[in-house]
Amino acid sequence: MFLLRRRPAVLLLLLALRLAGCSFFIPPPENETPTERLNCGRRAIPTALDTTAAVAGMAYGGFVIANDTSSASEHNLPRFYVGLPLVLVGVVYAVAATYGYHLLQKCRQHNLDCPHQ
Repeated sequence: MFLLRRRPAVLLLLLALRLAGCSFFIPPPENETPTERLNCGRRAIPTALDTTAAVAGMAYGGFVIANDTSSASEHNLPRFYVGLPLVLVGVVYAVAATYGYHLLQKCRQHNLDCPHQ
């Protein structure tokens, strides 16, 4: 019954878990030709999306946990069980964003080291 009443939140959580960490799929610059300049701007898009999702997940999850006014009974789960997964998904996105920024820095360094054509 809980899932039916919270269907949009549960669907968003499942979607977030499915899409978590776009930056993990950015190819590292080491795999590219050393003499070829890379488009680092295009590689920044997944990192920006991960950053946005991290902030949104942690902020909204924290808000839900902080405003927990529900009573814990057999039929009513507290909001903690909704807020904590959102915070955890936000942490996954934050780790992905950190990795993405690391790869972005490596991409920029690759372009600096690349001979000009």
